[in-house]
Amino acid sequence: MAAELGNPYKISDSQVVATAITCLQARAHATRPLVVVRIWVDSIVTAAANAQIVIMRQTTAGTMTLLSPGPLPLRPNIPTAGFTAGRTASAEPTASDILVDEAFNIVNGYLWLPTPDEQWVIPAGGFLGIKFGAAPASTTFKYGMNLVEVG
Repeated sequence: MAAELGNPYKISDSQVVATAITCLQARAHATRPLVVVRIWVDSIVTAAANAQIVIMRQTTAGTMTLLSPGPLPLRPNIPTAGFTAGRTASAEPTASDILVDEAFNIVNGYLWLPTPDEQWVIPAGGFLGIKFGAAPASTTFKYGMNLVEVG
C-alpha cells in the first residue's frame, strides 16, 4: 500500500516521562487504515542515559487523553483526519504485535524512517502505540508519528 494514496498527518506531544507508559497512541478510523512513515522520540538533555522504546500494535485503546490539537495535516487543503490520537495512558492498552523493542541513548534520540517497503499498516479500527518499556530517568521527552490516512 503506497503512502502517496492518502493524506499525511503528524501527531506529537511532549511531557515528562518517568514511568513505563504508553505515551502516544493512534487509533485508525473505522474504515480507513493508517500507514506509518516516521516515528521519533527525543529529549533536550545533554547527559547520556539509555531508555527503552516499544512500538506496538494494540488491541485496545487503554485510557488515554485525546491530543489537543489533534492530528496536524502536513499539506494544504487536506481534510480533518478521521483517526484520533491519545497521550499518557492512565490505564495501559493491550499489546498485540511488538514491532520495535529497542534501547536508545536519550541524547541521540530514536528515529524510525522506513523505506516504502518497510512501512507498517495499521488496519482500519486498529491501534498503534509508542511506549517506554522500562521507566526512564525523569526527563522531558518529545515524540511523535507521521501517518498517512488511506481512503
